[in-house]
Formats: sequence, C-alpha cells, structure tokens
Amino acid sequence: WPHLFMRVFASESAKSIRRSGSLLIIASLVAQVPIVIGALAAANAFPGLDSPDTALLVLVGEYAPLWMVGILAVGGVAASLSTINSLIHSEGVLISNDIYAKITRKDASDRSVLKFTRLIITGLCVLVYLMSLTQPEFLWSIMAQAYGGVIQFFPVTIAALYWKRATKAGVLTGMSVGVVVSLFFSLAPIQTPLGIVAPAWGLLANVICLIAVSLGTSNLAPAVEKEKMA
Repeated sequence: WPHLFMRVFASESAKSIRRSGSLLIIASLVAQVPIVIGALAAANAFPGLDSPDTALLVLVGEYAPLWMVGILAVGGVAASLSTINSLIHSEGVLISNDIYAKITRKDASDRSVLKFTRLIITGLCVLVYLMSLTQPEFLWSIMAQAYGGVIQFFPVTIAALYWKRATKAGVLTGMSVGVVVSLFFSLAPIQTPLGIVAPAWGLLANVICLIAVSLGTSNLAPAVEKEKMA
C-alpha cells in the first residue's frame, strides 16, 4: 500500500498520524460492514452460487430495481480505478526514485527520472492486464495472498507509533516471518489450523517475532549508538 504510506510524509507529527489513522478505521468500518452483511445475506439466499464474486450483484438484482445494479457496478468500477491509479503511480515513483535514481543512475536528471517513471507505469499496466486475462475462479484467492503481505505492515506501524522498544531487527524479523508463514499456509497443500485464513496466521507470527526480537535487541541499540559517537 505505498499510496497510503506516502501520505504519511505530509503529516506534521506522530499525533496527527494517530488521529487520522483512528478516523480512517472508523471510515473503513462504515464502508465495509454493509458489504460484509450483504455478502452473508447472499450466501444465505444463494448457497449454490457458481461464482461467489457475483454474490452482491445477484442479491441486488434479485431484490432491488435494475437501475440499482447499474449504480452498484459503476460504483465498484470507480472505486477500483481510483485505487489502481494511486497504486500504479506510487509504485512507479518509488521504483524510479529509490532504485533508478539512487542505485542504477545516481546522476539521472529530473527529466530522465520522469521518463523512466512513465515506462514503469506503462509496464505495470500491461502486466496487470495480462494477469487479469487468467480469469481466476474466485478473486478471494488473489486477495488473500496479497493481503498476506500487506497485513504485515499493521503491527510494524502500531509499534512505530506507540512502542518505543521496537527495533529494526524486530521489525524486519517479524515482517519476514509473517510473509513466509502466510505464503506457506496459502500455497502448501494443507489445511490452515482451526480453519483460520492464512494471512491471520502470518500476522500472529509477525507479532510474536516482532515483540520477542525487539525485547532481545532493544538493549543493544544504546550501546551501538554510543559506539558510533565514540
């Protein structure tokens, strides 16, 4: 979610980040809870639905006027395009500035970086389009694997804002283990324990490693800083 984290740089203090983050959670609940309720209603009304991705559209089409189906579809497309736009542009900027301008060509001009950014954005759009042609049976399989990585930023962000004993080693270890555990339960031919989705197990492993490694390395940080100053 680089398009979200890049906005943090515009915050004036950690306090404003905490405040906006709290409001964002409330906004997400208002936006997402009705969708969850609708999905549960669709699962109950149409238990044998061939394509789960169409559950909400089928529900609205069955019990609401036809024009509401059009509004729901257009709203979904608009929301998707705005997110995709932010994601692809932020990824293009990050790759151009953090890799191309700082590693590959340190003497690159602004014009050269801009041109490279446009090439990256075009390449990403083509790649995403080609991947969409595979037409997966259920988009949740893609979302689950994607969120298996995205969700690993959650404990890191909370620790950075509220826990002073969090260390770099703890953060890197937690995120790495979390991603590995999530991918393992997503791709391995075994059932996840207790029927809980794979990203949740990755998140749990992340939190445990983050706390354990940070507590084990937090006392080393002051010694390292003193050594550098000396």
